[in-house]
Amino acid sequence: MTRPGSAALVGLLAGALVLPAPARAERPYEGPSSAPTGEQLQAPRVVDPAQPPPAPEVTAPEIAEPEPEPGPEPDFDPLRDSPEAMRARSYVQGGIIVLTTAVALVVGSVVMGTSDPCAKRGGNNCHEDSRNRAALSMGIPGAALLAAGGALLGVGLRQRARLRASLALGRAGAGVTLRLRF
Repeated sequence: MTRPGSAALVGLLAGALVLPAPARAERPYEGPSSAPTGEQLQAPRVVDPAQPPPAPEVTAPEIAEPEPEPGPEPDFDPLRDSPEAMRARSYVQGGIIVLTTAVALVVGSVVMGTSDPCAKRGGNNCHEDSRNRAALSMGIPGAALLAAGGALLGVGLRQRARLRASLALGRAGAGVTLRLRF
């Protein structure tokens, strides 16, 4: 059994295999259209071996001024711009983001778990077990994210505090920084 358009396709392919390619028009080679004549050709330059070769033009080399050594930026603050400080800042920011997401999941889990199982506006369908399963599916990841966000925030704050009580060395001098609370 063949499909409705298959016969036409087979005929088209067979015709393409049998038909010769269209002939190309032959063009004779005409050669270059304007060959140089004898008047246009230049005679070779003759050099007298008794004369010294012309001296090349000498110019004074440009002396590049040395670039100043890259130093710390004038407003460089090791508590803000050092790699350790940037890592601590990213840990703190990541911890805040993860904690915010975790709080949203936990609040949604509590709201879902305490809602009326037959409230159609809340998306419930009078099945307590499905409502409880939905609350748990938000609450368990929320609790895990709370732990992860708290760990990120704690590590970032501890690293930031360790940076505040450290030895600062630079080209212009050295110093000890302390963070005190009253």
